[in-house]
Amino acid sequence: MQVGWWDAESQGWSQAGVTDVQLDLASGSLSFRTTHLGVLAVIQSRAALLPYAFWSVRPTGGRGGRTAAVCLATAGCVDPITLEVRLFAWGAVGTRR
Repeated sequence: MQVGWWDAESQGWSQAGVTDVQLDLASGSLSFRTTHLGVLAVIQSRAALLPYAFWSVRPTGGRGGRTAAVCLATAGCVDPITLEVRLFAWGAVGTRR
């Protein structure tokens, strides 16, 4: 697990000054020390999950629901990664009178 902060000068994520990163799966908590206050994120290499073994999308919101689960399995992961996404309707925004 890696934690980084947004470096506006280099326009990228940096891990400088982030130490003692610990993930406790039992409690679902992530702890770390940092010398930077600001935008922080859990980060990883874009290529870390390549190559893909398979991916799938399945509805999760029931009949007429607006949510779906996107499942991604990779060669490097034991368990597939599942993200739940919510679908939003796009359209023109009316004006108030």
